[in-house]
Amino acid sequence: MPAKNYDEYMFSIRCLYFLFREGVGNRLDGKTPLSFGDVNTLRTELQHDVDHGAPAKVKAKKKKAGTVFESYSGVPSPVSLAPERFLVVQANLLAALRSDLMGIVV
Repeated sequence: MPAKNYDEYMFSIRCLYFLFREGVGNRLDGKTPLSFGDVNTLRTELQHDVDHGAPAKVKAKKKKAGTVFESYSGVPSPVSLAPERFLVVQANLLAALRSDLMGIVV
């Protein structure tokens, strides 16, 4: 479903997380594609309180999430993204997932 706003983006990330993180489990034996990890990072930023822990770790978690989101959107936070741009983020992430899926050798 195309994401047209922040809430729909959050829903799509949750769905992708269960497919590409929970669903995969340990089956890839340490060879998890980058985009699968990106989905996990994006979901962590949306679902979890990343402000707990040592200040350096909090800063590192926020920086990583911002870098990952920016790689798909051009901006470091979904909060600052115009609603019409969520579809672009979604398309970029799906393209990366497709590419990584094509590269998996079973």
